[in-house]
Amino acid sequence: MIEYLATIILVIAFVIFIYAFMSSFAVFIINITIIGLITARINRDIKEEGILYYLISASITAFIFIFREYFIFPLIFNFMEKILVLQISLALIFIFGIAYLVKYLHNTLPVIIGRYRK
Repeated sequence: MIEYLATIILVIAFVIFIYAFMSSFAVFIINITIIGLITARINRDIKEEGILYYLISASITAFIFIFREYFIFPLIFNFMEKILVLQISLALIFIFGIAYLVKYLHNTLPVIIGRYRK
């Protein structure tokens, strides 16, 4: 049952995605390049290290998109819109960057805390 729902959502997202891509050739090239590079790296990371960092990152990215009208987020979203980066590409950039930040914090915080406990 969930497979059918996921397929329907995927088809709808694909149609919206293709419509946005075909708005200009520059948008198409920029976003296909971003999506291709980041998804290849994400797939490799998930195979090597698991999906935990990317699940946490996806949750944080969802909050960023929910609160994109506040704090510094409007500056980021307006800048990305001006350089022709679509929302889906921006979401992948956020997920990728935040996942690496979470991984870094997960690996270094115990070391830093261990230094100060002594």
